Amino acid sequence: MNKPSIFFSHSSKDKAVLTRLKTLFTEKTGQTIDVFLSSDGQSIPLGRNWVHRIQEALESTTVMVVFLTPNSVSSSWIYFESGFAYSKGIKVIPVGLLGVDLTQIPPPLSLLQGFNIRSQDGLNNLIALANTEFSHSHTASFNDQEMKDLLALSDTSTGFIGENSAALIKAIYFFLSASNDRPTTIEKSMSALSSCLAEHNIEFTALQTTMLFHGVSIQFSESNNKIQAQLGVDPLLLTHNVQIINEIADIITGKGCVGSEIRIVSVDGIDTLSEFHNISARIFGTDIRLVDERHFKFKQLHFSTRSGSYNRTYTRAWIDINALDRQLSATEIFELVNILYERGVLYQDNEMIIG
Repeated sequence: MNKPSIFFSHSSKDKAVLTRLKTLFTEKTGQTIDVFLSSDGQSIPLGRNWVHRIQEALESTTVMVVFLTPNSVSSSWIYFESGFAYSKGIKVIPVGLLGVDLTQIPPPLSLLQGFNIRSQDGLNNLIALANTEFSHSHTASFNDQEMKDLLALSDTSTGFIGENSAALIKAIYFFLSASNDRPTTIEKSMSALSSCLAEHNIEFTALQTTMLFHGVSIQFSESNNKIQAQLGVDPLLLTHNVQIINEIADIITGKGCVGSEIRIVSVDGIDTLSEFHNISARIFGTDIRLVDERHFKFKQLHFSTRSGSYNRTYTRAWIDINALDRQLSATEIFELVNILYERGVLYQDNEMIIG
């Protein structure tokens, strides 16, 4: 009797993550399901026409899981592949992975029923899917360590920013101010955030006015009887942490990230153009729009650029952003940095500042 088949649609750049996920999935489903993964070196034997083999796999499957990651959403192939499958009557399930949120994905994939994988529960949704589609009864047995191992295999150092600008960002800072209906003391704010992090099984440490978890530090203060929080975020884990950052912002501000101030600080030796005519000339033909002589708009981000020096050594550039949407998109931030660097608005200036 032939085993049922499921098709994992993905970007080849995510080969390490998806190959490991395929291995775990087949183990947890008792080798009872064939998984087609084009980049694993097994699904397409050496010497076979890969397009023909993909067509063959689609003819024999009833379910396609489309893994949407920072790599795959920037590729046109995954949309072609999923569209072809849908036209064949194959059930297409979009799955947000490595920080991609399905709510940020445009149609047509956003119109299909899917889920995000942010924890072991999301991974176990794959088993639940197999049980439903193939009338199986496999135990939901993914664990937290397996989720962490998958994340460790992802190329978080490049994310959406491309090779040239992968190392541009030193840190990203979020400046959040509580609205009138938010918790009125630092203690209450920290308690609310602790509950949120615990609910997501995120390991964290809470000190007097500080909370820490992997890739994020939160410093609380009080001004004019309002709670304020500064989040320091490492760009290497921004994609992974963006959803929890959005939830934290909502707890503190009551309106998510909308209206919040965000600062992207470059590494040493990066400068930025400052004159409007220079910047506007270089962004011509991109998705960046003009606002006024100092400010520009990219998707849901209002921004301006400037530079200075830290400890009077090297120049650093920074991008000041005002978020227009309740839900911050890591994809938009990285795309913006990439455009500014590729167009020469941000550029390398490694000369030391003297005097």
